[in-house]
Amino acid sequence: MIVLDACRHDHLETLFPLFFEGRVKPTKTVATNTFEYLQYNWPETYAYPYVTAATPVTSEAFEFDGQDSGDGLPQEDLYAYYRGYTPINHFTDLVEVWRDSWDSELRVCPPEPTTRRAIARADDAARMVVHYFQPHAPFIGERRPDLSRERSTIHDENVKIDEDVWDAVKSGSISTSELGQYYSSNLRRVLAAVSRLVSQTQFDRYVLIGDHGEALGEYGGFAHSMEHPLVNKVPWAEVETTKDGCPSMWEYDAPTEDETGTGTTRSRLKELGYIE
Repeated sequence: MIVLDACRHDHLETLFPLFFEGRVKPTKTVATNTFEYLQYNWPETYAYPYVTAATPVTSEAFEFDGQDSGDGLPQEDLYAYYRGYTPINHFTDLVEVWRDSWDSELRVCPPEPTTRRAIARADDAARMVVHYFQPHAPFIGERRPDLSRERSTIHDENVKIDEDVWDAVKSGSISTSELGQYYSSNLRRVLAAVSRLVSQTQFDRYVLIGDHGEALGEYGGFAHSMEHPLVNKVPWAEVETTKDGCPSMWEYDAPTEDETGTGTTRSRLKELGYIE
């Protein structure tokens, strides 16, 4: 199973034929964010690898005891999202790509390291889940917003990675049409990485889903973590094979250890905007 974070059905349906043979259909979800996706879809214990670029899927054993954590982020904030769900209690083989392949310049884990780690684990796995963070913001595709910020701000973990994007759209400096283009470009980048994964592994079946959808200005809504027709609608795609001549996976040089930073689950969740 391949999970694309914040993936919309309509955008995937448009781009899917460029990369794959197969079929795409819409389906409903009650999950409005990754935390709810975990709680609703993975209630048991699973022994096969879960390769994740999404920080909420973490091996950290939360206590949820009401005490503040050592890094100053209140446990109650975490509980509001996880509701007592601890991912490591459900996935016994978590591969946390986000932890060692976080790009401090992009402020996210790109899709290419995720594909490489998944391919490396595929030979000894009968089944596997690969959770990419894209097309969720920040937008790191070929088309991306030009948001001017001081160099010191780019690496400030107190500034949410997508804060300027939504503010710019709401102020009118970025149109909703441009926002859709940035989102689509982000999706193209991750689909190129997914195509490499499919072409270089030998699983019997490949299903591609969204953990939740995304609002791009429709009905006045932006992003997710809310009830919205396009947040509660996700794709279910069955991939038969990759298309000949489909766009290639990006050449991406993984950051050095110094460039990945030392963020914890809590600090990355804060940077992603989940925790204030």
